[in-house]
Amino acid sequence: MRFGGGYGKHSGKRSYKRSCKRFGQLAAWTAALLLLSGCWDYQDLESRAPILGMGFDLSGDPRQPIRASAEVPVAAAVAMASGGPGASGERPPKEVFESEGVTISEAVDMLSEMISRDLINRHVEAVVVSRDLAVQGLGPLVDYFMRNPQVNLRAQLWVTSGTAREVLSVNPASNLLRPSPSRRPCKSPACSP
Repeated sequence: MRFGGGYGKHSGKRSYKRSCKRFGQLAAWTAALLLLSGCWDYQDLESRAPILGMGFDLSGDPRQPIRASAEVPVAAAVAMASGGPGASGERPPKEVFESEGVTISEAVDMLSEMISRDLINRHVEAVVVSRDLAVQGLGPLVDYFMRNPQVNLRAQLWVTSGTAREVLSVNPASNLLRPSPSRRPCKSPACSP
């Protein structure tokens, strides 16, 4: 009997082959996990609804005093405006949805329940508030936008004498895809078009 830990004449070759086989299996499983994971967080654009403008009014209902409105572009209208497929026919370039709630947060949450797509608040360019709601104070509105990490904090705040829905429902007469104007309008004659 031999001493030295071997189990036979070819014991070193077997353990080397076994470790190579295990390493190959491990490499194959790792490659499969990396390559077959796919896009687990992928969301199609058609399943998302970017909000371009939000509006807040007082509703007539004392149980749900806040009315929230959201301006969402229609993807087919954007394709028509750019001459894409289905460019024939008229379709409004946006839809305005509205809901009511006790607080601003609840009213916005009700909006997301009404729309079948996921709302994206990162694209909000304007927040329109009715004068009636602004007189009661803008603190809860500013608080909602400051606490929500997905809201564009550079959005412009507008106060209207009418309702916010009326302002958001206005269809632009110019091209839908034109770039937004600068934040500070230029008063110089050199800036006129």
